[in-house]
Amino acid sequence: MSEADRDAQKAAARRGPAPMAGPARFMGGGPIERSMDFKGSVRRLISLMRPDRFFLYLVLALGTVSVALSVTGPYILGRATDLIFAGVVGQQGAPVEGRYRPAVTGVSPPSPR
Repeated sequence: MSEADRDAQKAAARRGPAPMAGPARFMGGGPIERSMDFKGSVRRLISLMRPDRFFLYLVLALGTVSVALSVTGPYILGRATDLIFAGVVGQQGAPVEGRYRPAVTGVSPPSPR
């Protein structure tokens, strides 16, 4: 037996049994394989992604914009709903000193003179 064969057998013994094949392999049952050199693998991944750096930054920027719009959209819709509700129920949709008059508290608008 050659030295390369012995090294291959030692590596196979460290990894454990081979993972399951077919669709059942995702159902658990096989051991989780780990990287022997995690830092080296990450460095290699970053070096492989270097040509696509622009697209990586673009994806991160668009993801940030998407989250910001997902948060801002319901806020704007809530403000618009409050304005419409105040206009329909209170018969006055104009803001008073930067705030909307609460229509459900029974506060009536000032009478015109």
